[in-house]
Amino acid sequence: MNGEIITIYLPIFEEKLAKLEARGQGNTDEAARLRRVTRWTNSDQSTAAETEAQAAA
Repeated sequence: MNGEIITIYLPIFEEKLAKLEARGQGNTDEAARLRRVTRWTNSDQSTAAETEAQAAA
C-alpha cells in the first residue's frame, strides 16, 4: 500500500522538486529525498521498503 500512496503523490513530489530546483535549492536534503522517491517510482528495481529507508535517511 505504501507504494500506491507514493505513486498517487508522485506528481506533487515532482512539482515540488521542480520548484526547489528553479529556486536554486536543488542541493538541499529535501530535494534529495524527493529525487530518490521519484526515481524509485519511475523504476522497478527498488522495493517500497528500500525507498522508505532512503527517504528516512
